[in-house]
Amino acid sequence: MTSRFFRTTLASASLLTVIMVGSAQAQSARDAVIANIEAAAKAGGVATVSHGAVTGDDAKFTVADQTFVIKDGKDETTITVATTTYTNAKPTPTGGYSADRVEFGEIGVEAKDGSASIDKLVVEGLVGPSADDIKAKKPNGKFDRLEIATLEAGTDDKTVTLDSMVVTAASYVDGIPHKTLIDIKGLVVPLDKDDKDVKDLIALGYEELNLDVSIGSNWMDKDGKLAVEPVAISGKDIGALRLSFNLGGVTPEFVAQLKAAEGDSNKQVELLQSLQVQDVSIRFDNASIVDRLLDKQAKDQGVKKADLVKQLSTMAPMLLAQLNNKDFEKKVADAIGAFLSAPKSLTVTAKPPAAIPVAQLVGTVLVAPQTLPNVLAVDVVANK
Repeated sequence: MTSRFFRTTLASASLLTVIMVGSAQAQSARDAVIANIEAAAKAGGVATVSHGAVTGDDAKFTVADQTFVIKDGKDETTITVATTTYTNAKPTPTGGYSADRVEFGEIGVEAKDGSASIDKLVVEGLVGPSADDIKAKKPNGKFDRLEIATLEAGTDDKTVTLDSMVVTAASYVDGIPHKTLIDIKGLVVPLDKDDKDVKDLIALGYEELNLDVSIGSNWMDKDGKLAVEPVAISGKDIGALRLSFNLGGVTPEFVAQLKAAEGDSNKQVELLQSLQVQDVSIRFDNASIVDRLLDKQAKDQGVKKADLVKQLSTMAPMLLAQLNNKDFEKKVADAIGAFLSAPKSLTVTAKPPAAIPVAQLVGTVLVAPQTLPNVLAVDVVANK
């Protein structure tokens, strides 16, 4: 299975928040919602739609056996949904629709390069765009929470599974959420022995990747601050990597200027240098991958693991000497030595006393790179 198809599957699931079709047998709000959804589906590129029975009333109704066919040249993607249940769905004055909750049950996706299934997709606080919004590419749709439960996608020889994915979005401004969180649990990707890109992982004894991923951000536009916390990836029997940072200068004016500079890389670089770095933190917690790497390297060299660790710890100060910053060199070398001896965790933080413009950091790298760790107040610690 290709990564392209997996992305297509998730995109198809998300597309269901827009292309929801029903029957014309209902009355009042239900009737209007179904009509608006059908118009939005066609505006979104759905070639054909069909459905079975519609049951319930305006407060809560269910559409059975939906089928959507999306064409892309000669290729077709068919999405089937056993049941779709709308709670408190209403038409909006602009020709869209809203619903407190929409639950899709037993979703199937069939495409040229694979197939997929989703047990359940739930969207809460949904506001769907109108057909005119979609045609004009206006970001007028939104949701508060989206949850996928049990996804399976693949081809004849490879299957990727996902236990759950939850996306929350809040603080919308002009149709764009300023606070988001994506939380993925149990993403299992089998490793192909014939794939050269993963041969090193296979050599370490891994047959699959079992991952959890979390990505959160909060853009405080009035203050011009962007907080990204966390960007976290953890793998079973591998380890966990966590990144967080805070930037200043991310104002609505900056975002508008950056968007206007699309295609002009020089202007974009100029704009990015106006941002300020407030703090950065990177942490790695080892689960076993470092031990496997050391064991393999020691075996390949025909030495004991303890001797290899001693050798690497001795080499670290020599390799770091080119930094020309004795205090920082010692700090890093000590952390590396402690981590290799007992590989638990390694943390790198940058917490300058005041926010530093990116332009100043670039200048420091060009003029006096050895002072950069001091300017950013970088600290490196192991096993804490």
